[in-house]
Amino acid sequence: MTPDKQDYHRKLTLYLVVLLFLAMIGSILLIELAHPFGLYIWIALMAGGLYLLVRWHAANSRYECGHCGNVFKISARADFISIHSMSGKRLICPRCHRRSCCRAMPAE
Repeated sequence: MTPDKQDYHRKLTLYLVVLLFLAMIGSILLIELAHPFGLYIWIALMAGGLYLLVRWHAANSRYECGHCGNVFKISARADFISIHSMSGKRLICPRCHRRSCCRAMPAE
């Protein structure tokens, strides 16, 4: 694994762990202590954190088409709503216009 790819995976893992940690702490503190408005605050904070994570991932990722090998970037919206799997993300290639399982890689 190249150093860029290691750094990309390290940052992604760190951001996911921080978001999950904040979700757990926030759910304990906000939902229990500030009922019922704490739930709404917690939902807003989690939605904001998820939005920032998806935007960061879309800006720092490229995808390689499984059919033609084209490397392309997707929008944050496409990153959020596309189907994920362990081997990649199901996307439509902008060059060959075929739907395939595209492998994520760090942006250069």
